[in-house]
Amino acid sequence: MINKTANLVLAIVLFAPLGQVDADDLVSPLPIRQWTKSLLDLGLKSGEENVAGANDFRAGYLAQARDDYQSAVKFFHKAAEQGNLGAQQHLCSLYGEGGKGIAQDFKQSFSWCQKAAEQGDAFSQQMLGVMYAEGLAGISKNDKLALNWYRKAANQGWAIAQFNLGGMYAKGQGVARDDKQAFIWYRKAAEQEFPAAQFRLGSSYKWGLGVTQNDKLAFEWWRKAASNDWPPFIYSSLAEVQYNLGLSYQEGKGVKQNDDEAYNWYRKAADLGNAKAQRNLGIFYFQGRGVLRDDKQAVFWVRKAADQGDATAQFNLGVHLQNGWGTPQNDNEAVEWFRKSAEQGYVNAETNLGFAYEQGKGIARDAKQAVYWFRKAAEQGEKGAQYNLGLAYANGEGLAKNQQEAIKWFRKSAEQGTVLAQFGLGLFYQQGTGVPQDDKQAFNWFRKAAEQGNSDAQISLGLLYEIGRGTAQNYVEAMKWYRKAADQWQEPRAYLVIGNLYESGHGVEKNKEQALFWYRKAAEKGNADAQAKIDALNGKRP
Repeated sequence: MINKTANLVLAIVLFAPLGQVDADDLVSPLPIRQWTKSLLDLGLKSGEENVAGANDFRAGYLAQARDDYQSAVKFFHKAAEQGNLGAQQHLCSLYGEGGKGIAQDFKQSFSWCQKAAEQGDAFSQQMLGVMYAEGLAGISKNDKLALNWYRKAANQGWAIAQFNLGGMYAKGQGVARDDKQAFIWYRKAAEQEFPAAQFRLGSSYKWGLGVTQNDKLAFEWWRKAASNDWPPFIYSSLAEVQYNLGLSYQEGKGVKQNDDEAYNWYRKAADLGNAKAQRNLGIFYFQGRGVLRDDKQAVFWVRKAADQGDATAQFNLGVHLQNGWGTPQNDNEAVEWFRKSAEQGYVNAETNLGFAYEQGKGIARDAKQAVYWFRKAAEQGEKGAQYNLGLAYANGEGLAKNQQEAIKWFRKSAEQGTVLAQFGLGLFYQQGTGVPQDDKQAFNWFRKAAEQGNSDAQISLGLLYEIGRGTAQNYVEAMKWYRKAADQWQEPRAYLVIGNLYESGHGVEKNKEQALFWYRKAAEKGNADAQAKIDALNGKRP
């Protein structure tokens, strides 16, 4: 049976990669006045230019100005039915937005938007685009019609329409996906100080979508976006910008690395509810980066992110609970959070959940469940899980013993640098278990593990040098590796073999006193063979 030394993943996982910004979310058209000149001013102008119904429009304008929206709607209806563009535009907006005593009515909004849009009104064209894109007002979703209306408004310089048109190209909705066209339209909107477009433009630079990748320009556009006023209905996007700025400062990409600035931006985003920022803020508190270390604050923020379903935060919270960092130690709750994270496919959580089942820590021991979770993590390439899955196959725990499968998973893990897997693979080759016996392969894998400081591998490597198997006999090298195991790990077996070399004079000058010195060190550690050696050198009979 191979020695079972489980390498439980205990490290806090720091900073999930910056997520690529997608174009799923088109900007809601309401309340549109946050982004334009006052509709009253625009409507008054168009109402005056459109003689028909101008007086009724002006009456509606004055009623709306004194917050008498019901009267305003009546006057706008009179003007709109005479073809007054400004009135049609206002009804499009007022029915779409609702409130102020006016029931939201997308069918009415659609009807008046269509009339105004057909007269060339950019605002109404944009509104129609959103309605078709979202399937509002009882109409069927139609990406091609949405694209058509967005384009009409965008060509008139309407920033929201330019942004949404960019989103259609980025997603390939109603048109073939074209990152270059998306970039062009995002840029037009961004240059009009539309913050959501500035955000997407920065992301295009970050990921090289339709433009040459450029971290510096990504940071600059995100910084512009963060500096603009954002209305509450798209605060989630503002928080994402702030998170990206924090990550840029934390990684030093596009801007000089600065943990203090990273902390500040993470805090802004976290206060707006961004789970990734909350998770990273927790890590900053745990590590004392940009702020004094505070394990309780770390748990506070990590838990907020975990409660929102952030898989990395759920794993991190499990680690805090498992170790009692900033919170009372609780294996049962740790397992619950590992499971939540693992069920989202988070590989480190899968590994830790496997360990919990394997060790019966926080949950009833279940070797089959341990294997189940180790396999899920191993198939994602997690080297610790690969080693432990190999160990389960080698020892027949939770599944039928299978040396070939054990070797397969040990090799995958060993090739990623897992020291225990490297040593275990060396043992398989040395013993000819599941593979043809091969001292050279054993020597190679022992050496890899020995160079990482594994004492078992150092002693095994020294032994191969001493007896000349898998490599030329070399007592000096043997002594070197024995001394490493002895000096680093106070390993009694290393003391014993060093004593043997001094007693025999192999690789060193024969020296009884040195032999006794090393045998005594081994004996003090409880090695019975060493005591027998001491007795023999001192002339004592067994």
